[in-house]
Amino acid sequence: MMATTDTCKRAPLTYIWIIENFSKLTYKLDLESPPFIASSISKAEWWITIKGKSTFQCSINTRDLWDDEISAIDIEFSLLAADGSALISKRNDESILQIDLLTRAEFLERSSEFLPNNTLTVRCRMWRKGREIPTTDLCYARTKLEIYTGSFTWSVEEFSALKISTAMDPRDLSLNEKKVYPLKSLTKKRPFVALVLSLKRYSESEDIYVDVLVKKNSDYVFFSYELSVIDANGEVIGSQRKDAYTHFYFHIFSSCPLISKNKLVSSKDLYLPNDTLLLKGSFETVTGVMSNEIEYCTSFVSPFVKVEKKDLDCDDDFSCPPEYEEYFNNNKVDENYLNHKFVEEKMCSYFCNRKCSLKAALKYLHTEATLSDVCLRIGTKSYPAHKNILCIRSPAFSKNIKDSMIEINGMNENTLFRLLQYIYTDTIEDLQFDNALELFKAATDYQLFELKDKCSDFLIMNLSKTNVCDIQSLANKYLDEKLENAARNFFLV
Repeated sequence: MMATTDTCKRAPLTYIWIIENFSKLTYKLDLESPPFIASSISKAEWWITIKGKSTFQCSINTRDLWDDEISAIDIEFSLLAADGSALISKRNDESILQIDLLTRAEFLERSSEFLPNNTLTVRCRMWRKGREIPTTDLCYARTKLEIYTGSFTWSVEEFSALKISTAMDPRDLSLNEKKVYPLKSLTKKRPFVALVLSLKRYSESEDIYVDVLVKKNSDYVFFSYELSVIDANGEVIGSQRKDAYTHFYFHIFSSCPLISKNKLVSSKDLYLPNDTLLLKGSFETVTGVMSNEIEYCTSFVSPFVKVEKKDLDCDDDFSCPPEYEEYFNNNKVDENYLNHKFVEEKMCSYFCNRKCSLKAALKYLHTEATLSDVCLRIGTKSYPAHKNILCIRSPAFSKNIKDSMIEINGMNENTLFRLLQYIYTDTIEDLQFDNALELFKAATDYQLFELKDKCSDFLIMNLSKTNVCDIQSLANKYLDEKLENAARNFFLV
């Protein structure tokens, strides 16, 4: 039996889980949200799991309740659009805390809707049957996947010297039957990748194959690559794409034929200039979770703190099987070929949140006003600050700081305090609707766009009949399309 109409009227616990760097590549990845305790529901630890198999499955999990207690809980899962509206929602049947939201084909077909900016947003609502919750409890959590992308070009010289091979495994190729291009890792946490090109004959055709060897430094690797053959003019004459996953420490991804030798030699001057085969490629790897934490929660919800397992030391000397040595430890490769350019998600934000003394030092500067060289005055209240920090964080400050005393207009003391707190610590505490409204305005005026987005998300998730007009007015004043769409959708519900 589906959740009753009465369930919908009761105030829920709402858990918003934002997963960054999610893509079609990571659909099959099983993920767990940061755990939490919601006293309005129970004293138990809860966490959300998503699994992308034949269906996209969401479940809420606990290890501290009996079946009869679980059966007293109703849940609803939704996938949210960029403006906070629900793209798809389903409630549970009876005591099952697991929901198949949609099929794999449906998810992939609508991936542009579900994954704006490669970000998946999952909402879970929970109700306790027979118990009125006086307020709507709210929790925001964010998970960031570790992703690396890169591109490269590979000039395979002396192509005519490449001998035909019948070997099925690239490790069985002799030296004159292969060309190797190692995409060597630039950091210890990235996987090592090597491309192995060979010429193979099947039936009457002689074709070019490029196999991919992966040696990883993490629990798993999702790997996607596209490889193309280009002519002397830079035009693509053959290409292939492959998505793959491995949890093995070493793995070989076998390829299909990339291009036939007959096609290449039919126009040697164009396709093999100076007896050189030209390849270009791009790749993307996902190697794990970079960060997984609760960013904000109301007073009746709290993060569940558990002891973290110590990560493997990346300096450990994992021995490489002999058949892989020449691919991953080959120092004879022409460095001119190793021109791949990596674009990575920066990890410093996560580590500063957890460990970095720099963040602690900035917080100390904010609270103790050590070495301050400017005061921000609002009414009779003055807030000491540091010009260099204000200018680096806010372009608006960098244009206006000239004297040691600055009059701040257009905001109240509480908003200025929260604005400075965010500038120094990158955090906001005890956010409520009214102060989020004012903080949104200040963040816009001072060009703190990440803070503006945090406030916008909070306001959207707290839309109600009593405040939707305020949101609409704010959206009109600041020409904010996301807020405007959220308010319009609310009226249509």
